[in-house]
Amino acid sequence: MVQIKFKLPQLRFRNNKICETYEYLKLCIKSLMYNEHLSQSYIADVLIEPIFKLVDSKIFSRFLGPFFVVGVLCLTTAVVFISYWIGFPYWWKKSPETTIFLLIVGNWLLLNVSFHYIMAAKTNPGNPPTDRTYNAVSICKKCLIPKPPRTHHCSICKKCVLKFDHHCPWLNQCIGHYNQRYFFLYMVYTVIGVIFIMLFGIGIGYEVLWLGDGGGWEEIEALEGSPVKFNLTGHVIPVTEVEYSEVGIAPAKHDLPIGELNDPVVYRCIAFMAVICVSTFVALGALSIWHYRLISRGETSVESHINKSERKRLNSVGKTFINPYNFGKTNNWRILFGLTRGRSFWRHVLLPSSHMPQVSGAICLRSIISLHSYSGLDKPPMFGDFEAQRHWQEITVNLPIKDWYENTTDNDLLYWGLDYPPLTAYHSFIMGLAGKQINEGYVELHKSRGITEELHKNFMRNTVMIADILIYIPSLLIICHIIFKRVMRMSNHRADWFLFIYLAIAILYPGQILIDNGHFQYNNISLGLAVFAVACILINRRILGAIFFVLALNYKQMELYHAMPIFCYLLSNCFIDPDERKKFGLLQGLFRLITLGLVVVAVFVVLWLPWLGSLESLLQVVHRIFPLNRGIFEDKVSNIWCIVNVFFKIKEMFSNQEMARMCLACTATALVPSAFNLLLNPKRKKLLYALFNSSMAFFLFSFQVHEKSILIPAVSAILLFPMDPFMVLYFLHIATFSMFPLLAKDGLQAAFIGLSDAFLILVKLLIDKTKDKQNGKLSAIEMLWKIGDEVVDESDGCGGKFRAVIVSEDFAGKSLLQRHRLVNSALQEELKTIHAFSQQTYTPEQWETAQSK
Repeated sequence: MVQIKFKLPQLRFRNNKICETYEYLKLCIKSLMYNEHLSQSYIADVLIEPIFKLVDSKIFSRFLGPFFVVGVLCLTTAVVFISYWIGFPYWWKKSPETTIFLLIVGNWLLLNVSFHYIMAAKTNPGNPPTDRTYNAVSICKKCLIPKPPRTHHCSICKKCVLKFDHHCPWLNQCIGHYNQRYFFLYMVYTVIGVIFIMLFGIGIGYEVLWLGDGGGWEEIEALEGSPVKFNLTGHVIPVTEVEYSEVGIAPAKHDLPIGELNDPVVYRCIAFMAVICVSTFVALGALSIWHYRLISRGETSVESHINKSERKRLNSVGKTFINPYNFGKTNNWRILFGLTRGRSFWRHVLLPSSHMPQVSGAICLRSIISLHSYSGLDKPPMFGDFEAQRHWQEITVNLPIKDWYENTTDNDLLYWGLDYPPLTAYHSFIMGLAGKQINEGYVELHKSRGITEELHKNFMRNTVMIADILIYIPSLLIICHIIFKRVMRMSNHRADWFLFIYLAIAILYPGQILIDNGHFQYNNISLGLAVFAVACILINRRILGAIFFVLALNYKQMELYHAMPIFCYLLSNCFIDPDERKKFGLLQGLFRLITLGLVVVAVFVVLWLPWLGSLESLLQVVHRIFPLNRGIFEDKVSNIWCIVNVFFKIKEMFSNQEMARMCLACTATALVPSAFNLLLNPKRKKLLYALFNSSMAFFLFSFQVHEKSILIPAVSAILLFPMDPFMVLYFLHIATFSMFPLLAKDGLQAAFIGLSDAFLILVKLLIDKTKDKQNGKLSAIEMLWKIGDEVVDESDGCGGKFRAVIVSEDFAGKSLLQRHRLVNSALQEELKTIHAFSQQTYTPEQWETAQSK
């Protein structure tokens, strides 16, 4: 709407009746022109309504739309034809080398302009399906179908369009999610193209439009007694040579430039080109700048008006508007251009590409889960982990550092007192400052407890997403490649698809997504830092690896689960080269060890510096990080002590101090063998296995274990996927299931079931996709999905006897022995528990034949 602001003149009348009449007329005019309550302009509606009627009419949409498209094609063809007809000979005569360059650049621009225009015109912008019934929150009032977020109705196409921007008459098509990239790149390449034409056509235009009139030279008789000629410009030119011919006097030679393009048709064509190029540059240039700003903000043209009104409304009540679809300028552009894994700017933007706009599946899943409930929602007085993380932001922003871990009047340690190491406190401080800039109420001391505003939830969820994007996901991408190259040494082309499956399983593991993006925590930071540390150690960057691990340990003390294997591996590597398997000298080894130790101590000192001035403060922080009074475990954690407590109430039988000593002894017993073996024989594979063994030992036997601590062994197991894929997938599924009581308490049952099923289906589809039958490990997983067509129990009372019928495409072309070996490789552990096991193997074709008989 157009808002018309005006001020009628203030007139004074002696007669009150005249004054009242004037005020009444002024009010009537104002009410006609602008309604302040509705924030709308009536007169603008009245004036623009005929245009709206014309645009919305069937005549415009059905008949005039194709004419606009034909007009664009004709204008583009005319400009290209004139460029070749006039520009090519002109530049070839001047410089063939320059002409070749212009041909390459010009045709590249023409290719992109043509491709993106055609794709923008013919690509469906994205319409919701109309052939199914959905339980939708929003229904379009015009077409009466479910209306997903960011969907708006086009009154010309009579359809709802996803990410609807506008209806472009020049394309006879709506601009939406699937053709926005084509539309924007068409504008950009067209603007670049007209700039290109104007830059290299300015010389032609100068000669034709400035020096000549399009009619050629006119012969003017020489003046008597004066050997001169008049040029069209009015200059008197001295004659240097006079030549006579049968047709008359030729133009005299002179020192001024002469236009070479003197055809009247050329004159009109150049004038036409100048008008078209300048008008196109102004119109599309301004439109490109406008859409550049919209895309950078994660908006469409329609959303920009809606967000502007919403921003103004929230500002009036002291709140800040946050666009939930703004992922940052860089990510917004990557989403638009579809620059996901395997795609580059050079190939998919600078050259024609028909790929669809995409975003990382890992980010999408995390975004979807973040829409669900979280820990402690509407559960006073303590609420849950969501409130704990917010409360730490409140404490760190409003209190001095020395009071962060102290019990004071402003810091009640019984209400979610800070109980994680200093790096968590620093992170909470930074997040608190960011939240305070958005809305001071997010971290207001005491008054912000239990805040449940939707915008605050979005802010907190986004902080977890940022940690995923910056730390957790990159760490997994890096270490997966390192394990393939350095540990497994799988570098041939057949391993590429296996690597892709590995990456998908690592990044899309449901347990971490459900806890961090659902329940709400920042495990992704400590896990990501620990994975970075292992990645650095695997490539012999031991100093950098030690720094990363110290950071992880100072973010969450649970990273002690990984401490022993990393310590043993680094200690051994100070004296043994892991690649060449040679020993260093004693002095050299001690120097490497001292250097490593100094780096570790230095990082600890920097992080703990605010508390090193007082022994009492230091001990208070340590006491908060390792509280013995909280018990051996919490809730329903799937470890040994929780199981034993079902039969023997060990919480009542032993004190916390006694249980702590018992836990220490059991954990050490389970941990020391693998750690000692790693110390004597430091190999990369052994390090990965030792990390899993150590984390499981801590989870099963250590003191004060949470349900969420299973994420540490789970991430350790992910690193072992190339070595033992079936057992890793099995463990990941069980680990996620072990957290179900916690997730059910948070109302995340649907998210748990949906994400777990989606993860398993995705793994199945990825494995089916692979054609690498030479990879035994993948074949073993693939086989497990296909076993179970028919199992007959033939028990005779002397033990289990089973006859299994297995149908698989893998059996094609293989002998009976090869088929049995393939099955045995997949069921290696399971076969040990079966007394008698007979196999019948078929290919799908053989099975159909057998069934038909």
